Amino acid sequence: MIDTPHFLNSRRWTLDNLRPFDRQAYIDALLVQYPAIPEEFRIWILEWPGHLAVACMWPGLPFIDCRRANAMRRYGVNWLGYKGDSPELLAVIYKQKTPDVKFVPGLLVWRAYTFTEWLIFDEDEPSLFGRVYVTDFMELESSAVIPHERQPKPEDYDYPESVYLDPQGDREFTERGPYNNAEEPVDSEGYLNVPYADWICYLEHQWALSVGNFQNVGELHPYRDKAIPEPVKTVFDQSGAVDLPTFPWSSRLKHTEHLHSR
Repeated sequence: MIDTPHFLNSRRWTLDNLRPFDRQAYIDALLVQYPAIPEEFRIWILEWPGHLAVACMWPGLPFIDCRRANAMRRYGVNWLGYKGDSPELLAVIYKQKTPDVKFVPGLLVWRAYTFTEWLIFDEDEPSLFGRVYVTDFMELESSAVIPHERQPKPEDYDYPESVYLDPQGDREFTERGPYNNAEEPVDSEGYLNVPYADWICYLEHQWALSVGNFQNVGELHPYRDKAIPEPVKTVFDQSGAVDLPTFPWSSRLKHTEHLHSR
């Protein structure tokens, strides 16, 4: 990372806003809710230097709605920073519209206004455990549902551009979904809805996207961050960066009606 050209252009906001958190308490809080943690994520929390946080994703960085993307920032909300060193697993729906539909535990990583990113903790599903899923409303995907069937990529597929108004209403800017200008992950057989294999693969992809912005330091627009009122609202299965898309894993048995509601 540190040998990347213009690397220092990406660090100022992170260094100015980094705050300490209890790393072991963070891990212990997750283990209280679920007995297994993806190993790559566990090691990252315990050992990764906070000042090298990738794309503003870190429990020790602010939980705010970032309205600008550039060399130092990623557009959206750092949900890893919600509740500091007391993270909360959420109940994500898996195998929807099948007899085997169920909730699986997931950690909400990042949200913007159309896409939601999850790290899945379900050790009973080896094909899910430790994977990172990105769901996008622009692709008619649900924020509270993990795809369980791969979709073939059409020959003329083109990732749609999402257009956002800036908070002052004086400018539009675009972001090509969660993959920016990079291609959405597709497996060797040409299918979409392919998760990142593990936390490290996900971070590597986010770093690759970040590198493309490192030379933009001379064209920075003023940040217009928006504070997120707490307690945060839960708005089930809807888009929106500042709301939780589903309920806590610990209370999943109180919300089983959502398993068969769609």
